[in-house]
Amino acid sequence: MECEYPSTNDIIATPIGGAAIGEVLYRASDLILDDRSTGGERFGREFAAFLVNPMRGLNRVITGDAWRKRITSGRTFGIPPISMELSLGGRLLTLWDNDEGTKAGVAAEINIEYGDKFSETTRAPYDYFSFMLELQGIKSQPLLSRVEIVGRLLSKEVVGRPDFNLNVGLYQHFDFFDSDTIREERNSSHLFPCAVPYKLGAPAAVGGGLMFRYKPLPMLNIEGFFHLNGVVLAGILTDFYRDYHRNYNWGSGFAIKAGTKIRLWDDRLSLNLADQFYKVYTWNGYDPNFDWSTTPDGKPVNVQGDSSNSTFNHFEASLSYRLWEKLYLSGGFDMYVRNTHYDGLAVDGSYNPRIESKQLGFHLMLMYKL
Repeated sequence: MECEYPSTNDIIATPIGGAAIGEVLYRASDLILDDRSTGGERFGREFAAFLVNPMRGLNRVITGDAWRKRITSGRTFGIPPISMELSLGGRLLTLWDNDEGTKAGVAAEINIEYGDKFSETTRAPYDYFSFMLELQGIKSQPLLSRVEIVGRLLSKEVVGRPDFNLNVGLYQHFDFFDSDTIREERNSSHLFPCAVPYKLGAPAAVGGGLMFRYKPLPMLNIEGFFHLNGVVLAGILTDFYRDYHRNYNWGSGFAIKAGTKIRLWDDRLSLNLADQFYKVYTWNGYDPNFDWSTTPDGKPVNVQGDSSNSTFNHFEASLSYRLWEKLYLSGGFDMYVRNTHYDGLAVDGSYNPRIESKQLGFHLMLMYKL
């Protein structure tokens, strides 16, 4: 229903990234629905499912399933194992090695694990997935700062002992990181390197991964993961290219993800460490002398941006302590590092510049586990 010529990245990102988001929302709405319910409960369930997955809600209204009572729940996938963490607190952001100031405000996170990550075999794609969404109320910063989806496509259990599990498989990944200028006066400058530390969107990525769980002692439980992905399409912030409402370069590359969670004393105390590394290569650079009148609608829809190669690394560490039953106090920090090497550019007397920006984030939150 868009009224402009589609670009190559639209054609790749929309169906692949949309499939990941769509499957997560469909399965989430499936947990809410119950065709056995009636009255106010039924309306509440149907309305909540509509908010989570509007297209499914609309389909149920059109077909009459939204009010049809059955003797079964009508859920497509039943009730698989599911865990959820809801966090609310404060976050402080500052740029490292660059005088761009510090900002603080409220922040919230939602973490969901759906299905059994150590199941012996995979029956269907997305029988297991993890979903992470991060929101923040920090002046000059985007409301939605991070979204991550990891969906299992197929897997095989390699080791299944009582004290050790190892599972290998193929996974689809959807990643989104967003930040903005801390010093608001930078908004008046269209070309100011490092004023915005990072932006990354990787809607189309797939690769192999392994997950393990080791319990050497009754008081100690260690879980971990490792993923090596091919990134079909990613967009990453550029410090220079500004055309057609774009402030990012897009291309392809690879990503490496690894992490571990250590739980002590029946999860009373837990330590979480994770690192993600992305390498993105622009396919073709921007030619400022190109005649755009020869393209559909006269718009540079298929320009990948600056000729460049970029890296983006995100390291996070957090420590959680159980205060009462399912309520935890969690504190930690994040480090974001973007490094972009531009080819064929001359900026302020520097040819082929390399721009590096680093941002640190610190958070303290109350977390409730469902």
